[in-house]
Amino acid sequence: MIEDFGAITHSGSNPSPGSSDGTCGGGAAASPHERFGTDLEIIRYATFIYYLASNPSRESALFDKVTGKRAEELVKGVEDMQILYGENTDADADGTPDRFFAAASVTDWGNVTAIRVWVLLRGFRDNRAEVEQRYPALDGTMITAPDKRLRRTLLLTIGLRNRLP
Repeated sequence: MIEDFGAITHSGSNPSPGSSDGTCGGGAAASPHERFGTDLEIIRYATFIYYLASNPSRESALFDKVTGKRAEELVKGVEDMQILYGENTDADADGTPDRFFAAASVTDWGNVTAIRVWVLLRGFRDNRAEVEQRYPALDGTMITAPDKRLRRTLLLTIGLRNRLP
């Protein structure tokens, strides 16, 4: 979801908003290193929070909450989601993650070069599978489903471009 949160453009002789005393952002009294060009944009930021919760049908779903807006259901049937952070821990500094950790176990966020996302999707109706399904957890262990719903796991590893060599 891409959303325009608005931008404020600095152009012309009357930039808006501007510093009331002209000492920041281009006023005559501003020091040279504080002056901005006429192509400056100030962009509002927003916080996106993704989480799993039950929807009105009492099914697990992925939701997002954006600053100043109501939570929105994105994907129905998401039963579990785990995120690991790939840390380049050896001395070779090749940018390749040597191990993946939960956020609480990352020792140096400056060494994180990738993110691994694991998602477990669950079908909406029970008794679709002939037998209870087994599926791989993020750590590779096999889990037996507690019902006969169809399930699928997805695994995606994303390299952080600004951290890779």
